Amino acid sequence: MAWSEEGWMRRLRAEGDALARAAERLDAAALATDDPFQALAFRRAAVRLASRAEAIPYTGLG
Repeated sequence: MAWSEEGWMRRLRAEGDALARAAERLDAAALATDDPFQALAFRRAAVRLASRAEAIPYTGLG
């Protein structure tokens, strides 16, 4: 299989998009829960995922 920079860029963008979507879902779950400790855990996980998404090159986020 040949190495393609465009293919890698596409994969990295897809990974960044998936992480960003997961962060959005966790943020929404934090707003929906009644348990403040669970909400805090969801928010912390969302922040970690969002910062990972921003750190991926070629995503347009970083």
